[in-house]
Amino acid sequence: MSSERLRHAVCDGETVAQQWPQSAASVRSARGQLRETLQLWGLVELVDDSTLVLSELLSNAVEHSRNGDGTVGTRFRRLAGGCGVRIEVHDADAARLPRMSPATDCDDLRGRGLRIVNACTRRNWGVDVTSEGKAVWGEVEQ
Repeated sequence: MSSERLRHAVCDGETVAQQWPQSAASVRSARGQLRETLQLWGLVELVDDSTLVLSELLSNAVEHSRNGDGTVGTRFRRLAGGCGVRIEVHDADAARLPRMSPATDCDDLRGRGLRIVNACTRRNWGVDVTSEGKAVWGEVEQ
């Protein structure tokens, strides 16, 4: 992981956590951080699905979160046994919980994000309400 990112991220070998500005540009930066983290953990084969899950969850938080200080958080945690990663996105808006939309028309531009998360995580995702807001998470495993 680059030294620039390490100065702003909290890392302990099993977890990487960071606050990001609530902006679309943060999604790209967070994907890069996740990609580097998975490479360091020897989980390169999970990069594609993991970055897709992160993109969907973080994009939702950036677009829909209405409370807080204008930041969103990410946390990447290596799963026990080193066989996967838990991807969490934190925001301060516990009033707006994500839910999967009914199946959409093929021409619809929106409404597929959580269906993609559901597929990439093999239905292992959820939402935890916290004292600071909520954490939306998904686990991608080998």
